Amino acid sequence: MGLNINALVVECVKQNSGTKLTANEIAQWIFERYRSDCEEKRRRSKQNLTKDIDLVQQIGAEIAANRPVIQRKNHTVRTTETRPIRYYYGTEFEYAEVIKTENPVVENKTARRNHVISLEQFESQWLEEIVANNPSTTQLGHRFAEKILRDWHEIDDATAEIILCDGAGDGGIDAAVFMAEDLNEGIEGDTWILVQSKYGSSFSGAETISAEAQKLFATLEGKREKLSSLSAELVQRLRNFLANRGTKDRLDYVMATTNRLTTEEEEYLANIKTLGRAKFGDCFDVDSVSVETIYNKVAEEDAFGVNKLEVTLKTIVASSGNILLVGATRLTDVFQFMQDYKVKSGDLDLLYEKNVRKFLGNKRKVNKGIEATIENHPERFGLYNNGITIVAEEVTKVSTDELILVNPFIVNGCQTTRSIWSVLQRKLNSGGTAPSDAQREWQSRLNTAVVITKIVVVGTEGEELPVIVKVVETFS
Repeated sequence: MGLNINALVVECVKQNSGTKLTANEIAQWIFERYRSDCEEKRRRSKQNLTKDIDLVQQIGAEIAANRPVIQRKNHTVRTTETRPIRYYYGTEFEYAEVIKTENPVVENKTARRNHVISLEQFESQWLEEIVANNPSTTQLGHRFAEKILRDWHEIDDATAEIILCDGAGDGGIDAAVFMAEDLNEGIEGDTWILVQSKYGSSFSGAETISAEAQKLFATLEGKREKLSSLSAELVQRLRNFLANRGTKDRLDYVMATTNRLTTEEEEYLANIKTLGRAKFGDCFDVDSVSVETIYNKVAEEDAFGVNKLEVTLKTIVASSGNILLVGATRLTDVFQFMQDYKVKSGDLDLLYEKNVRKFLGNKRKVNKGIEATIENHPERFGLYNNGITIVAEEVTKVSTDELILVNPFIVNGCQTTRSIWSVLQRKLNSGGTAPSDAQREWQSRLNTAVVITKIVVVGTEGEELPVIVKVVETFS
C-alpha cells in the first residue's frame, strides 16, 4: 500500500495524546513502527537515503510540507504557533468551526481569518519537500508532479499507476497516470492523465504552453524519435489507447505550475484543447493546477475563505422571505456563471466545497440521464430536473434578470451543474466558425432550456449554512 504519511501523523499524535512532537519526532515514530514501509520508500526514492537519519529527515520534511493538508483533513491535529512547530492531539480544531452541539456554532469570521496561513507561507511549506537535498532539474519536475497529483487529484502510487518520465527524452510528458474504468466507484471509461510539470522559472508563460503542447502532439503522433526507453514504452501504450478508445475514455493534459496561469495563458491552454481535439477527438481535454490552486482548496475549507468572490448570475427570481430567492435560470446562463467562477477563483471545484455530495476527488463521475436530456431534449430539462440550490454571503440585484452573488457555493445540484458544464463545454467551446444545421437547431432549443434555481442568503458569518446543508442532505 505504501507509506501513507498523512494518516500516520494522525495515528501518532492520537497515540501520544498529551505530548507535543516535532515533525522529525513523528518521523522517528513512523520509522520505528512501520519499518518495512519505510524501507520500501527508501528503495523507491531517487535521493540518497542510505543512512537511516536521512530517511527520517526526509519523512519529517514531508510531514512539515503537508501540514496544511493534514490539518485541513483531520481537525484533531493541532500545532503550536511558535517554532519549532510541534504537533499534538486535540478534540477541537483551533482555527475552524467549533462543533459543540448538533447544529454547529460558527465562530466570528474575522477571528478565523487571522489564523489562515498566507499563500506565501503555504507555498514555502508546500515546496520544502520538493527542494530538499538539492535535487536535479529532472528530480524537481518529478517531485513537483507527484505532489500535485497527491494533493490536488488525490492520486498516489497506492491508488493508481504513476509513470515518471526522464528529462530531455520525456516527449513533453513529465508524469502519466492510468486509471482504469471502475463502475463501482462511478468512474466510466479508462482515463490517462498526462502532467507537464513546470516548476518555478522553467515556466515562461504562453511560449512554454505552446512549445510543450507541440512536443506532446508530435509524441502522440509518433513524430518524435529521441525518446527515453521509459517514455517510448509509455507512448506506445498511449497510442494504443487512442487507437482503441471508447466514447467514455479520456486523455487529460494537465499543465502544473508554481503560480496560477493568467487569463491570457488560460486562453492559450484552451487553444491547445481545440487543437488536441482536432487531432485526437473529444477524449482530449486540458486542465491547469498550481500551488495557488491547492492553497485555495485548503483555504476554502475554512468557512468562506479569506477574500470575497463576486460572480454575476443572469436569472429571473422572486423573493420568498428575507433569505430565499426562487426562480428559473437558463442553462446557458448557468454555464456562463460557472465559467466566470472558474476564471475568478482559478478552480471550479471550489464551487462545490459545501456540497453534501462533493464532486471533488472524482471528476470522472457523470450522470448519463442528465447529459442525455441536455443533448437530446434540452427544452424539457426544467420538467425533468429537480433544480439546484446556491448559497451566498450576499446577493445584490443589479437588474430584473441579473444578480451578483458574493462567495457562492452550490449545495445541491452538483451532478446537474457538472453535467451542464460537461455538455456545453463540449458542444459550445470546441471551436468551429461554421456550425452545422443540427448544431444550430440544438442551440436554438438549448436557449429555451432552464433549471429551477433556489438562492439562499446565509450572511457573512454563515450562521444559516449548517442548517441549510443538513436540510438539503435530508430531502435531496
